[in-house]
Amino acid sequence: MNFAERIPTGEPAKEPKKRKIRIEGGGEISVSPAEDEAHKKLEARQSLQREEAHEAKEESAVGRTLDELSDEERELLEEIVPSEESRANLSPENIEFLLRTKKEEKEAA
Repeated sequence: MNFAERIPTGEPAKEPKKRKIRIEGGGEISVSPAEDEAHKKLEARQSLQREEAHEAKEESAVGRTLDELSDEERELLEEIVPSEESRANLSPENIEFLLRTKKEEKEAA
């Protein structure tokens, strides 16, 4: 029912009930169903954008997996991280960082 419409009794239409929501920093505000729906859509859109940004960041991450390492790099990584289980849990970024750091140490020595 549109707000401009009148109920057959001749009385103006009642506004939809407002819902109270809590806001950050404490307190509450009252929102109409339309405002609430718009807010939910905005939150969903922002959530999707965050998820897409996170996926893009993962895809563009610099680094290689254990399978992509040369034998020499694999041996070097074994020196740094002796546990096979720990090596398996390393992210590609961590692998690259550890290898780069170890190579720099060897060059400095």
